[in-house]
Formats: sequence, C-alpha cells, structure tokens
Amino acid sequence: MPQGEEQYVFRVIDGKAARTKVEVGQRRDGRVEVVKGVAPGDTIVTAGQLKLRDGTPVTLAAVAKAGANGRGAQGADNGAPPAKADSGAARAPKS
Repeated sequence: MPQGEEQYVFRVIDGKAARTKVEVGQRRDGRVEVVKGVAPGDTIVTAGQLKLRDGTPVTLAAVAKAGANGRGAQGADNGAPPAKADSGAARAPKS
C-alpha cells in the first residue's frame, strides 16, 4: 500500500494488524516483489487493507501450504474479499 513515496504492508502479529514499511522491487502481472521489510514465514494481509489500521484485530483464514509457485491459499468467507498470502492469510474485520 503506497503512502506518499513509501510502501507498506500489514503483517499479522499476535492477531493484530501491524503496518510495516517495505521496499519493493519488480512489479509484474499484478504481483509485487518485496525485497525488504518482511521475512519468510510472515503472514501478510493481501485483501481488505483499506479497512485496516495499525493494531486492528484480524482473523486468520484457513490456510493451505504454499505451492511451488509461492501462492498461498484463500480463506473462508466472512463478507470481505478473500485474503491471500504466501505463508498465511488474514482479512480485515467487517466494518
């Protein structure tokens, strides 16, 4: 998510959204390479970020292990768009 000249993602830490500054690399086919700011195994919110604020509680969706293509799973429906992440999935609560 851009804010000014900087880019951010929301990581899920202890069940809450944590806004984290990242550095992005290549962009292609609706995908963005994150080169700094997150680590393997971090759970990243990839849908519903517009409703999130730092510290907002989030619910983890059902997760399947990422395949060879690095894609994560989509979770169950809670009224928000499905969330996708490489190591997990999370979504913002309904507002």
